[in-house]
Amino acid sequence: MIEPEMAFYDLEDNMDLAEDFLKYLIRYALENCKDDLEFLNNMIDKNLLERLNFVLNNDFVRITYTEAVKILTSAERNGNIR
Repeated sequence: MIEPEMAFYDLEDNMDLAEDFLKYLIRYALENCKDDLEFLNNMIDKNLLERLNFVLNNDFVRITYTEAVKILTSAERNGNIR
């Protein structure tokens, strides 16, 4: 969980910072740990690199806590949570 706190930042600024930080870390890993990530992609999780690139190439969707709970509750009822 990333919860950056900056002086004079509001919630929107903190969310922007968290998104930027997470994308920075993923980009760094893709550039500097490519062999390890390819190994994990081939041996453990065939969609790892695809998902990491998806995160880099898309903006984060922001929803309310209530909306998130509804999505999780619905997924649980439909058997989509592992």
